[in-house]
Amino acid sequence: MIVPNSSWTFEDDYAGTEQYDNFKAALTDFLTPSSVDNQSLEGYWNSTGRFEAQNASSSDYMEEVYGNLITYYQWTNFGQPWYEDYAAQNDGRLPFVSPSPLVRWQYGANNVSEELFNDGLAKKEYYQEFITSDVLIKDDTTCSNAIYAEPENTGSTSYRVRRGENRTKSFHWLTMQNLYRSAPRVPFGFGYVAQMSGVPQLVVPIGQVPYESTITNHTEYLPISISLYAAAGCDYVLWDLAAALQVSNMQCL
Repeated sequence: MIVPNSSWTFEDDYAGTEQYDNFKAALTDFLTPSSVDNQSLEGYWNSTGRFEAQNASSSDYMEEVYGNLITYYQWTNFGQPWYEDYAAQNDGRLPFVSPSPLVRWQYGANNVSEELFNDGLAKKEYYQEFITSDVLIKDDTTCSNAIYAEPENTGSTSYRVRRGENRTKSFHWLTMQNLYRSAPRVPFGFGYVAQMSGVPQLVVPIGQVPYESTITNHTEYLPISISLYAAAGCDYVLWDLAAALQVSNMQCL
């Protein structure tokens, strides 16, 4: 089992701590692993010499990969030929495109060369080799050498932009502005472990936490969940594990 300490550390007043701790204990008891590693993926990256080899953390190394890959690919494989076809059939006119794909296509067209796209592919392959060789490795007996588990959604509120102080029962609804936070942008940043490495990820709900809603003026609840990862090709291991935990009556699912 790999349960990184950095992901299992919560604020002192966090309402879901006990549920997460109970799940981790139940999962450990159920699997009876030969060892429990508390190292994060960043820790594996460092301890296997990848930081020195690339002179960068894994998050910095992969920072622009996803954004560059999808913007270039979408533009060259769909956006550009579609624009050309549309113009040919509509007297050279440009089509209307929703802001979210438009900002990505424009970035791919103006900022990502074929060379940069291929560099992103190479980085993706390097990261995949790191995960599948150093972290989640195929095993002839168990399929996966380990199960990687970390909190996924901790039930934190995520309101859009609003004006005014926290709402009270006398707070008029017109002062609440439920608006989009900002304009669409290119999705830079790294949080795509499964997508970039090709390993399966299963997100499992394990409970819920209360919060005081500024929309309803009542105590409401948000789900909390766990991400489970295994070696590439071992998807069924995660499905079987979730099903077995559910019927084990260990109150961890």
